[in-house]
Amino acid sequence: MNDNGSLLERCVVNTNDKENSFTGIHKIDKEQRYEIRFPLCFRLSNTESGLRRDILCLIHVLAKFLDEKDSSFYGNGYEFVSTKLPVQAYLYIIRNYFEKGYYVERQSVVEIAKRGKIDWRKTIKTERPIVNEEDVVFLNFAVKNKRICENELITIIHKYCVHESFEKFGWLFTTMIPPKPEYSVSIRQMRLEVEKKLQETYDDNDRKLFESMLQIICTLSDKQDISLVYGTNRFEYVWERMVDYTFGISAKARFFPNTHWELKNHAVVDNSKLEPDSIMMFQGNVYVLDAKYYKYGYTWNPKHLPGTTSISKQITYGEYIATLEEYQDSHVYNAFIMPYSGNEICCIGSATSDWKFKKNSYETIVGILIDITDLMKNSIRLDSGKIAELAMAIRVEVEEKE
Repeated sequence: MNDNGSLLERCVVNTNDKENSFTGIHKIDKEQRYEIRFPLCFRLSNTESGLRRDILCLIHVLAKFLDEKDSSFYGNGYEFVSTKLPVQAYLYIIRNYFEKGYYVERQSVVEIAKRGKIDWRKTIKTERPIVNEEDVVFLNFAVKNKRICENELITIIHKYCVHESFEKFGWLFTTMIPPKPEYSVSIRQMRLEVEKKLQETYDDNDRKLFESMLQIICTLSDKQDISLVYGTNRFEYVWERMVDYTFGISAKARFFPNTHWELKNHAVVDNSKLEPDSIMMFQGNVYVLDAKYYKYGYTWNPKHLPGTTSISKQITYGEYIATLEEYQDSHVYNAFIMPYSGNEICCIGSATSDWKFKKNSYETIVGILIDITDLMKNSIRLDSGKIAELAMAIRVEVEEKE
């Protein structure tokens, strides 16, 4: 692979326009040079080592939160773009290679030597001792040694996987690419051998290595060019899941408003439920969060704020939750969560409707900006510190409006 140049030259932060909405990694030419596109408002590091951490963070976020079932995007010519490329497996193979080198089998062999771990049973059977009146002395012993089997098939397969991993993602760490093994092994043969090793192995580290190798091998059997792209044009789904992961409870189905038809033929037909993006709980109060991957935090243009439909839906969520018996004594709050580049949670104001009179806390929908870089690098499920900070920002804005 040719030199890719500096990472900074190949890192781009999206403006979330139609023509540059893709977030992820894609190959830009036949020389295997890659471009890395980050989501709206992401703050890039200004050093090569920092950029490597940024790219690994992006890969981790995509692998963790990207869900292909939500990927359909009809009507505008942009389709979901994500391959079956097992990025985490490639990165694991690279890290493992840096730490341990190639995987090799070690075989127990018995040799005749003067030192070593003695196999007395074999020694007595194979070696003639010197016998005197007082003792029996062996000049040589059958000893057990570990011999490295560098030509074993599993080692050849590992070398192949290491080469493939460095071809695709080694540029993140080095310009060096370990050589491809000279031995020719079919994809089917590699898959069968690794599957056999997985069945025979109980060591967790070896199993992780074999599982990563198997993912790479199974991908290689696909006919499509899987090296072209890894990412999505619909990062809003990732944004929603990141917000929910950090702030939201998992059991939220009871907060979904439902409607139904009662037909003249006595049939009752349920409609699909409204499902809020995230429900946050803090100090007995309920916070309905709608994660909006909108451009306001980048452009500061009011046209890039949620509109009437979104505002009305949030009021409906809050109104429904307020009717639930277990929350009669609780406050229900509403908020839009949007990305920006800043160090703190930022309240930008609030939205209301003309047909509600702000008598209830949920009738005011607070606009909140959250630093997307910080959220992507945060790996804490239900982060109590961030939950408290967000709850305070929402509650203060609502109380000022009352």
